[in-house]
Amino acid sequence: PGRALVALRRKDIAAAQREFDVLRREQGDNGLYQQAQLLAQWGRRAEALDALEKAVGERDSGLVYLYSDPFLQPLQGEARFKSLLSRLHFV
Repeated sequence: PGRALVALRRKDIAAAQREFDVLRREQGDNGLYQQAQLLAQWGRRAEALDALEKAVGERDSGLVYLYSDPFLQPLQGEARFKSLLSRLHFV
């Protein structure tokens, strides 16, 4: 996910997409939380929330960081994100 994030910061969307595709291909559902982080940073909120919902179903270990993860900050105002926090007993 690091390379995709760097590409996003550099506004190299094509490289970010390539790295995101590698993450999805190589990690599949084992990388749902990382996918959500990247999608949130990308501004693709609905897709990020979809990935987090799926991560809950998969019991993704990354969810322990959900409440305080700065990479998910763009989602904090979303009702679905607040619902996830509540369902996982963060609030």
